[in-house]
Amino acid sequence: MRSQVQMVMDVIAPAMRADGRQVHLVAVDEATGVVTIEVRGDCGDCSSCQGSGHEVASGIERLLMRRVPGVTAVVRSSGVESQAPLDEVGVEVRGFGD
Repeated sequence: MRSQVQMVMDVIAPAMRADGRQVHLVAVDEATGVVTIEVRGDCGDCSSCQGSGHEVASGIERLLMRRVPGVTAVVRSSGVESQAPLDEVGVEVRGFGD
């Protein structure tokens, strides 16, 4: 599963960089299907993101859930505290293959 997730992340990385963000795969828990990512940077004028990064992660979540069997959620790494699954945050992004 991790290699499939990494392949999807590698495909979207150039678009993320073009928007001034970097996304890194932190972990894949194959038992639960939870993927942990880290989003860095600021996309500046992106009106849908408004600088939070949660919208970007939500778009990545939808893409991974469609493309990689077994992925159940994508969470953002905070380095210290755990994150709730993004569907509990209630944010949305258009694009990323929608």
